[in-house]
Amino acid sequence: MSQVLHLDDVISRVEKLLARQKQLEAENHSLREENEQLKKDLGEKVAALATAGKRLETMKFASVVDSREDRTALKARINEYIKEIDRCIVFLSK
Repeated sequence: MSQVLHLDDVISRVEKLLARQKQLEAENHSLREENEQLKKDLGEKVAALATAGKRLETMKFASVVDSREDRTALKARINEYIKEIDRCIVFLSK
């Protein structure tokens, strides 16, 4: 009789473990989906931030050109762009 009770106890524990495993697998799946969505959202935010940064740089450049107050800064910025273009050309020619 004792062995039957012990066997019933083991079966009960195994069933509880199986139920817990299913619950954890479902939670894991849900968390993985949430993680993928968050990665996608982060990528979109990074791209939007990069675009906004480029727009800001363009606006700053345009304000320097429009104001004509700081020709030295304008020349320096143009020289930076020329150097960057030269680096791109060298990279592309490899």
